[in-house]
Amino acid sequence: DPYIRRQNGRALLETSTLMWVLAGYLILLRIYQHRTGHPRFIAVTGGLVLGLSLVSKDLAIVLLIMPLGVAAWRRWEVRRSLSLLCLSCSLVPYACYVVMLAAVGQFGDFIEQESGGLRRILGLEKTTGFNRPGSPSLAHLLLAQLTGFGVTYLVCGLGLIASFYILRSGRRDQKLLTVLTIGGGVTLAYAALFSTIEEQFLYFFYVPAILSLAVAVTGFVPRAHSARAQLWRRLGMAVLCLFLLYDLGLWVQTRTSRDNGLQQVVTWLKHDRDLSGPVANDTTVTAYLEQRSGLKAVAAGRPALAAAEGVRYVTILS
Repeated sequence: DPYIRRQNGRALLETSTLMWVLAGYLILLRIYQHRTGHPRFIAVTGGLVLGLSLVSKDLAIVLLIMPLGVAAWRRWEVRRSLSLLCLSCSLVPYACYVVMLAAVGQFGDFIEQESGGLRRILGLEKTTGFNRPGSPSLAHLLLAQLTGFGVTYLVCGLGLIASFYILRSGRRDQKLLTVLTIGGGVTLAYAALFSTIEEQFLYFFYVPAILSLAVAVTGFVPRAHSARAQLWRRLGMAVLCLFLLYDLGLWVQTRTSRDNGLQQVVTWLKHDRDLSGPVANDTTVTAYLEQRSGLKAVAAGRPALAAAEGVRYVTILS
């Protein structure tokens, strides 16, 4: 999938966060399938693994509270206390993380960063994302990327529909994954309407949506050997093959396209501009620009600070 390939090809917190979330729920499924003789041990183990997702990105708390809270409310496990035990254990890795920061003298920085993150979540501070004043419209970007991410949008829509289908007629373990999908959708919708929304936030919804869609399809496709069942199978395989060919074409296009944006920036800086004054840029490429262009490169910050440094040009790595 183009979106998954793009996100997994970057060093983002969302990818590792979802890895721990999926690993934790994979462990917990045995409880909701009633296939374990040691449910408390499974609950504790699954909770600790889920807690690692909070250490990666604390916004994942929604992906823990909603599924486990609904499971406890609807009594999807043998004992309601198992979901609550799992949720309690998920806080242990995060607590250890905070204690470790305090031990090395970084607790003050932690509080400052968490306070800033809380303000962004509440929508009080919008320094990045599509809700920031002056940022491009989210709707405009979605339409502009429809050609490349059309399959992604389709899977998101079908995954949401599949979630409600499973909630109505699925097993308890399947419903748990469904609420995970809905939790990701709630997180995405809240970020889009009230908070800071960025492209990678879709990952919280898209990955669970794939799971819900797969579970729903296995239950919807008839298992009988009638002519109608055979027709549904063939139609499904044909649609799947079309999607795979489309994604394969996008992958080939991406891999065969020349990606030398930084080299072009260096060439432009050396030959096509006034060399007076430093260049502001993303901190990840400061050393690269200085070595290749021979110019002074400073980290891009607020406009007032850039003006004080005499910055006239800003390079952005996208």
